[in-house]
Formats: sequence, structure tokens, C-alpha cells
Amino acid sequence: MIEAKTFMTEEVITISEDASLEEAARMMLRKHTHLLLVTKNNIPIAIVTKKEMLKVALKKKAASIRVKDVMSNEFILVGADTPYKKIDQMFRKNPSLNCPVIEDNKLIGVITQPDVINTERDFTRVQRIRQDVTLIVFGLLTAIFIFLYSPWGQLILGIS
Repeated sequence: MIEAKTFMTEEVITISEDASLEEAARMMLRKHTHLLLVTKNNIPIAIVTKKEMLKVALKKKAASIRVKDVMSNEFILVGADTPYKKIDQMFRKNPSLNCPVIEDNKLIGVITQPDVINTERDFTRVQRIRQDVTLIVFGLLTAIFIFLYSPWGQLILGIS
């Protein structure tokens, strides 16, 4: 079974709720991310996305806005051992979902839509490889069986 800890993004970028929107924007640019987790004592309390920041920044001066003014508590905490199937179902219901991953009350990662899509792609690729190997093995066994019962096979093996 595929668990959350096997496909989550391990590099979690966190920020304080008292940080300025400008600091958050600079951090997103520097870290090449669209998402920051707002934490207190290493526990996620909210999420800030580029989309939310842009909405507010267009209305006000970014330096005077605090992260707590734009953060959202619309996320779902998942455990490191949460099955992929359950996470996939959550993302199918809400594609813009973000899931911080917790293990032993510690933030260890985050799962975003690209993580789920990449895992699905990789899982599909493994399934195709398994199917191809099965077909090759079945084809080889069929060829061997046909050869053994053919006149040439019986002649070569000395079977009458």
C-alpha cells in the first residue's frame, strides 16, 4: 500500500503568521514554491498560497500586510501512514487541496496536487510494466509449449 510519506514533498517551507506579505512573497520566489505553511510550534495552523497573496496584494500595500491577514485554514492534516487511495479521493473532491503531513506531532512534509498526479502517473507506469512483463512471459511460455509439441520440437528432443 502506498502511504503519504512515500510521495509527499519533504521540503516544507514554513512562515510565521506575523511575517509580512512581502516576506512571504520573497520566500516563495526564493524557494520556487506556490505554497507556504503557517506554523506554530512546528504544527500547521494555516496555508498561504500565491493566489491568496495576489488577491490581497492588489488591494493593499504588501509591506503592511501580515501573513495572518491572508492565510487560510482550508487544509487537511494527514498522517504519514495515510493510504494513497484516501488522499487521492480527497484531491478528487477538492483539487486545490493541500495536506500537511504529520508524524509524531511533527510536520514532516506536505502533499499538493502535483504530488498526487505524479504518484498516479508513476503507479500507472508500474502497472503497464507489470502487464508488459506478464505478456512477454506468457508469450515465451506459449512459444515453448508450441515448440515442444511441434514436429521439430519432438525431433530435436527425441520425443516420439
